[in-house]
Amino acid sequence: SQTNISQQYTSFVDPPTANVLRLQKDVEFGSGAIVILNASRLKFEECQFSQNQGWKAGSINIQQMNKNWISSEIGSDQTFPMLSIKQCYFNDNKAVKYSTIQELNLNGDIGNDMIIDYIYTKNEIVQSINSSNSSSAVPKIGSIHNSFAKGVFDYLLFARRTAEVAYVSVDGTDQITSVSGQKTNPLHTIEFAAFHTTSSQTRKSQIFVFPGVFKERLIFVGGHSLIITGTAEGSIEPISTFQKSDKPGPSAIQDTIDIYQDLIQIYDGILSLQCLVIQEDNNNITPVPFNMIAIHGTLANITIEYCAFKTVNSRAGEKHSPLISISQALAFLNRSNGYKEIIVMKGLFDEPMLVIREITLILTGQGYHATQICNNKHEENSIIWVQEGSNILIQDCTLFRQSEGTPTAFILDCGPDCNVIVKRCVLMNDKTSEKEFYPGMFWGTITSGGIFDTIIYNSQIKDQPSIVIDSGYDSFDFDLIEETSDNKCEFISGM
Repeated sequence: SQTNISQQYTSFVDPPTANVLRLQKDVEFGSGAIVILNASRLKFEECQFSQNQGWKAGSINIQQMNKNWISSEIGSDQTFPMLSIKQCYFNDNKAVKYSTIQELNLNGDIGNDMIIDYIYTKNEIVQSINSSNSSSAVPKIGSIHNSFAKGVFDYLLFARRTAEVAYVSVDGTDQITSVSGQKTNPLHTIEFAAFHTTSSQTRKSQIFVFPGVFKERLIFVGGHSLIITGTAEGSIEPISTFQKSDKPGPSAIQDTIDIYQDLIQIYDGILSLQCLVIQEDNNNITPVPFNMIAIHGTLANITIEYCAFKTVNSRAGEKHSPLISISQALAFLNRSNGYKEIIVMKGLFDEPMLVIREITLILTGQGYHATQICNNKHEENSIIWVQEGSNILIQDCTLFRQSEGTPTAFILDCGPDCNVIVKRCVLMNDKTSEKEFYPGMFWGTITSGGIFDTIIYNSQIKDQPSIVIDSGYDSFDFDLIEETSDNKCEFISGM
């Protein structure tokens, strides 16, 4: 208590790079003017922390509380909280990692004033920090727990540099002054505004977005409540109330093509999106497994009103702007029923299993010598799985599979009630595969269609033949058959 700690430098002389941090797999030096490795009770009262610099925390680094302490040693008095920070002042402390590492998914666990890394509940921290203030930049309080990272508890320090409402414009500036974030002095990015607005799960912050396309790296909502409101079509500025006739359009949030992570991440937080266009840059040369919105935790909640979702390149998939993979094309086409056609250009297409669901599809290559389709990264699956009720024509391509992964998955697997035609194709297994792993080429269950002008080779007849036409008894309705008086079976008349 009544202690002044200032200008303590505990960071690295030579800070690590982002690649080094990835290799360390979250095993990281924390630093801080005060590092608590383990304590039964911890209390700071009337203390001042000024201009301290550390790697993950500027002033206080609490790594563990009450771990492996015997109850008789700490007593049974529960009137005193495990952690208490009261009437303390934090002035311009800095976590060096925040400015050194630019990738947001690697620097989310920092706090310029403190980090609280032990296991706790939200209410425990809210009740532990009282009558304290901070002039440090955000995030002031960090945590290794995503629900409480990114400055979720910053509002407990009565931050003088933040407000509950902020405006964002493409012509704004991401700098903190006494007027920044106001309507006449907007910020530049929603990401920056989200860090510089105070909120909790019961107290909402709101960001108003002027017209423009905002290319964001990450919008993070962890354990607190945030409203992002755009500008309606036909308006020049955002408002807080909408009518049923209002449409989104002027205000668009777009992901950044070279940032490989989900754009909007919610960890036990509450997010409301209003009158916005959520826009994906689909000009990437390779498909990526990331989402526009990712929701984590049982307490997470999202409300979407008057919004639209779209892609930057609305003409993707046309001849002058082809997609990178067949699976991408299927994702586009599977949004509706009916007739579909995919024209595959020259090249080798290494795909996950292509699933055909209740559609009529024509898959056309540029000739068996020019278009090859394989699934070398997913050897345990078939290349094409035609589900019940689908119709497919495959022509002018080679279906090639390294079948080391499974002795059972056929190259082409067709369910019942399908029409399957294979024309002018080559079906083949890898010549170097072990014989016992050859599962065959074609499996059809009560399937109509045919295989025409097709070469099937390098398929050893081992446990499975090359082509199997199954009776499909698992899918057959035996109620359609009745026994006659002379002990013969026949289909029920009229069925």
